[in-house]
Amino acid sequence: MSAAAENVIGALLIDGAAYWRVAEIVRAEDFPAELRALFARIEEAARAGESFDMVNAEDEGFDRAYELAGQTASTANVEGWAQRVAESSETGRVREAGRRIAVCEDYNQAQEILAAVRPEQMAQVKSVKDGLRDFVEVYKARLASGDDVTGVPTGIDGLDDLTSGWQPGNLITVVGETSMGKSTLALQAAIAAALYGEKVGKHALYFSLEMTVGELTERAIANLGDFPLAWMTHPKDAPDYAIQHITQGSRDFDALPLMFDDRAGLTLEQITSRTLQVHMSRPLCAVFVDYMHIMGRPRRNDVAELGGIAAGLKNLSKLIGVPVIALHQLNRSNSNKRPTLGDIRASGEIAEASNVVIAIYRSEVAQPNYEKLHGYAEVLILKNRQGRRDVRAWAKSKIGNMRFESCEAPDGYDEKIREDEPASGTRGGGNSGGIPSRYGKGSQSRPLSVVGSND
Repeated sequence: MSAAAENVIGALLIDGAAYWRVAEIVRAEDFPAELRALFARIEEAARAGESFDMVNAEDEGFDRAYELAGQTASTANVEGWAQRVAESSETGRVREAGRRIAVCEDYNQAQEILAAVRPEQMAQVKSVKDGLRDFVEVYKARLASGDDVTGVPTGIDGLDDLTSGWQPGNLITVVGETSMGKSTLALQAAIAAALYGEKVGKHALYFSLEMTVGELTERAIANLGDFPLAWMTHPKDAPDYAIQHITQGSRDFDALPLMFDDRAGLTLEQITSRTLQVHMSRPLCAVFVDYMHIMGRPRRNDVAELGGIAAGLKNLSKLIGVPVIALHQLNRSNSNKRPTLGDIRASGEIAEASNVVIAIYRSEVAQPNYEKLHGYAEVLILKNRQGRRDVRAWAKSKIGNMRFESCEAPDGYDEKIREDEPASGTRGGGNSGGIPSRYGKGSQSRPLSVVGSND
């Protein structure tokens, strides 16, 4: 009996969520005959979102369940054990294939036998017909949508116009400095996704590594009821009619197919595992991660790990076929200018993994003396693989009510970035509005699109 195979089974009986760490590595047929049925049962339970441990296994007649779980110290190395099981199984198939090839007289038959050694590799290779089939399905869905939003609505009409919504299989990274509005925009987008999910029988899932579900609930109720959050945080100062707005907002929130996980320090593996479990039992239309940079990781000072996290979230979006929207903090010293891709921590790796990168900028925060843009928020599309980039959508930033409302560009502005007028008493003259330095005075600015938000 393979010790690695026994340890894999034992680890899965200790922690059912560990199945998703080995799901792409090992299959039931890779295990010794006496363990295949137990692994298959664990797999079935995991994909159904059910709990299945040593007690369940013993009750169903798997006599060695307690022994296997008891001899496994932890789940820390379950991937390594699974890899050994898969490699051992493949070695056995190669030997068997060699014996069969030795007596083959037909080259094509020998090729088929060899390809069967790793059938999952062949399954990953797709033909032109496969590509056309995927294209036709996507195109039909776009035609059937009846409007320009072919993905999951973003919660901001202006942003929908520029992106056609969050697209399946995409990683969307939302960046901004403190107090610009990342979390507010993300929660409003999650509400919009849940409203969309209600129509198509799907849910939205929100991972909050910073705020508790109680705090998010208050913000969501204020957003839906369109009233100041302070009415709930300081109820003694609220008007008599506040309770009516709070009640209505609560009812609207209660009806949403929106789920939260507010555990702190979640790792990429934990977020992936939990998402897959939920998706198997309640199909998802969007996943939100708030924030990427405070996810659990061994070397917190190693920015390269952030690139690995972004790549992992991108893989998750492709695996389940839904958009993943992840928030991330900017890291720069010159905060009075509109951000660029270069201002993102681990910018190269994160930008490479992301399909769309959006930055939030509010002049009232960055340039408090420049009153012309007070009350407005811009969402800058810094990268967009399948659409326009370097454009912006405009929104009114109703920060106290935890919401943004799509609006037309203020007088003198459009979707292109232009220099703000010098604010009275502001040093530096004509670049007070935060235009990136490469768009100096008199230069031609690139188009940009946007929306507003608040943390």
